[in-house]
Amino acid sequence: MKFLNRFHNSIEAIRSHHWKYYVDLFSSCNYSCKYCLYRGVNLNQSTRCVISIEDLEQEMKNLSETGIVYLGARADVYQKGAELKKTREALSIFLYHKTPVFIVTRSPEIMVDIDLLQEMSKHSLIEVSITINTKNEKFRTQFEHRTVKHEERLALAKKLTQKGIPVSFHFSPIIPGLDDSQSLLSIMDEIKETGAECIYACLYGMSGKYRDSLIDAFDLVKSGLGKYLAEVYPFKNENVILSPKDEIGLEIIKPLAEYAKLSRILFCSAQFPMLDTGIRESGIFSQKLPTISDLLHIPTPSSSGDLYFVDINNFIEKHPAVDLKYKTAIKEYWDSGELFKNTTFVPVYNNGIVSHYKKTEKLDINTRIMSCIE
Repeated sequence: MKFLNRFHNSIEAIRSHHWKYYVDLFSSCNYSCKYCLYRGVNLNQSTRCVISIEDLEQEMKNLSETGIVYLGARADVYQKGAELKKTREALSIFLYHKTPVFIVTRSPEIMVDIDLLQEMSKHSLIEVSITINTKNEKFRTQFEHRTVKHEERLALAKKLTQKGIPVSFHFSPIIPGLDDSQSLLSIMDEIKETGAECIYACLYGMSGKYRDSLIDAFDLVKSGLGKYLAEVYPFKNENVILSPKDEIGLEIIKPLAEYAKLSRILFCSAQFPMLDTGIRESGIFSQKLPTISDLLHIPTPSSSGDLYFVDINNFIEKHPAVDLKYKTAIKEYWDSGELFKNTTFVPVYNNGIVSHYKKTEKLDINTRIMSCIE
C-alpha cells in the first residue's frame, strides 16, 4: 500500500500504541517544533497534501483487515496553512468504510469538522488526542512558538467533549528537569476537568542528530537545563532517538501514575507499561492491536502469575485487528527476551529458548533507545 502504512516497526511501538496503520496527509508541519523527532523532514517547506484521496479510497476498498488508523503521525492534519478539505475528505472515506481513526492535534482548526467527527463518534470511529506538555510559556515561545497556548489546548478539549467527541491527552514530550512533579500533577488535574478519557504520558525522545543544538537551546528556557539534559541523554549517536537514563525516566513517570490511580484517571505510559492504571477496550479500541500493557492484564492459570506463550497467543487471537504480521512480531520479541522489557517480567530460558516470563518484584528496565516511524 502506498499511503496506508503499517505503524508497528519495533517493540517500542507495540509497547504502547494500539494503531495498526498510519497515514500522513501533508508534506510538512508548520509548527516546526525544535524538539520534534521529524524536524528534518521537509521542515519549513510549504505544506501540501502528499496523498491522492482517490488512491486512498481505492486502498481502503482493497483493505481486508480491520484496525485503527493514526491520521497525521508526523504532521498535524489541522495545522494552519494546510488544505483542511483534504483532512475532511480522508475522514469521510474512513467513515464510509467504518474504519476507526486516532488523531493527535493541538489545533482549534479541528472544530471546522465537528459535524463529521460527531457522526464518526456515533459509530465509535474517532478519538482526538490533544498534545500538551508544560505550562512553561517561555518553553512554548522558544521551542513551539507557532502552537496555541496551554490554556487554549485545555479549552479545545472541553469543547470537543461537550460535543460528544472522545478525547484523550498526549502528555508529551515530558522533558526531564523542565517541570517539577507538582507542576506535572497540576496539569493532570486540569486534564481531568476537561472530561478527557485518558492521559498518554511519554518522556522526551531526543534526536541524536540534533542533540547538541537542542541542549544549547534548553539553556535559554531554564538556566542549567541544557547541562542537566546532557547528562540525562549522554549518547551522541546521530542515527537513533535517545531516551533519558532509565532511573530518571522512572522517577518522573511513577509519581504521575500513582497520582492517576488515586485520582481515578486512566493513565498510560509509553515507556513503562507496568505503570498503566487500566486498559482501553471501548470506542475505537474495540479494533485495537493489543499493547504490552494489554498482555500484562491477561488472566493466567499459573498461580505464580508467570506468563506462557500459549496464554499470550490465545489472548491476541480474540482481537479482530490481529493478523499474521502482528503475531509474527510478538513471537519474535518473545523469543528474543525483549517482549516484557520495562515490566516486572523477565525471560526464563530452557536450553537457550524462552520457556516463559517470570513475575518478579523489580522492573527490568531498558528504555535507552527509542524508535519512531521512518
